[in-house]
Amino acid sequence: TDGWPWSADTHAVIIGDFNGDARQDVILQGVAGSNKTGLFLADTVRVILAGGVAPHDLEALMDTDIETHHEESAMPSAVLSKVGDAMPGLGIVAAVLGIVITMGAINGPPEEIGHKVGAALVGTFLGILVSYGFFQPLATGIENMSNNEARYIHALKAGLLAFASDAPPIVA
Repeated sequence: TDGWPWSADTHAVIIGDFNGDARQDVILQGVAGSNKTGLFLADTVRVILAGGVAPHDLEALMDTDIETHHEESAMPSAVLSKVGDAMPGLGIVAAVLGIVITMGAINGPPEEIGHKVGAALVGTFLGILVSYGFFQPLATGIENMSNNEARYIHALKAGLLAFASDAPPIVA
């Protein structure tokens, strides 16, 4: 398909007389869970074409939509960041438990004690590695993707507001 990508999972086809000309009109409407930027664009263009909304009211509507989108897209990175923040603490708990186990074998041979202390230190290392080597970079990457999408949506907003204000195409 060379045109707009769509599927029955992400879009709904609505047929009816929407403009009162006694002919059937077809609307391809995005549904929840699909491309949120595409839904923002489609919803805003639908409001503009329906008319009756002043540009300043349209801007307030778009700002509310953008704020909701930003809150939704910030959740995954925030959760991953919190899990990453907890991992070093989990590593410290593993170290303390390893030392407690070591204290139970304190009268044993030095090789056994060394093995148990080493296991305790591995718990600390794994907690730090999983936090700073996996969860935090993943959370930062998701946050960067969310911020890039937000900048793209703000650019769409500026263009759509210019279009709604009847700005010349070169300015819009």
